[in-house]
Amino acid sequence: LRLESVLKATGYASGLTGAQLADLADAMESSTMATAEGVMDAASVLATFRSIAGNTFIRTIKAAQDLSAVFGQDLRSSAVQLGKALEDPVEGVTALKRVGVTFTAGQREMIAAMVETGDVAGAQKLILETLERQVGGAGAAEAGGLTGAVHHLKSAWGNLLEEMARTPIVGGVVNSTLETITRALDRMRG
Repeated sequence: LRLESVLKATGYASGLTGAQLADLADAMESSTMATAEGVMDAASVLATFRSIAGNTFIRTIKAAQDLSAVFGQDLRSSAVQLGKALEDPVEGVTALKRVGVTFTAGQREMIAAMVETGDVAGAQKLILETLERQVGGAGAAEAGGLTGAVHHLKSAWGNLLEEMARTPIVGGVVNSTLETITRALDRMRG
């Protein structure tokens, strides 16, 4: 609901619908350590930056997850950092450098020249390409192995419970069954 509200308030400047972003969130949940809820939260924040739209928006959310994986920060914070960097590319490069993303002097000059001539989209593209070369794929890579498998199991289980809860009769039966299993496990532990 928060995402839909932000999209509406910004006049859908992102060029994406809530349903499209929900699909992206589900895809990221199944391929990274992000939760769908976390992706939707980050998308809500990113949607407030009106100059980030379409494919750039999608690339930015994915790059934010990669940035989070490498630098150990939450997805929302990474989305804010990237949103600020892409909204004001000249200042943004400096801010990203403080986090650990490096740009050559030539890249910084090119970004400044693009912004000066009004090619903000080109500057955004260059920033994302640079970021993707440095941290691209880190979000998916950290989701490998046992830790990733446990995360995906937890996500799938949570999604299943959400669907079951939508039907009161099924939700009640599942709730009762899970409580019985919990008591049995507690007795076994004892």
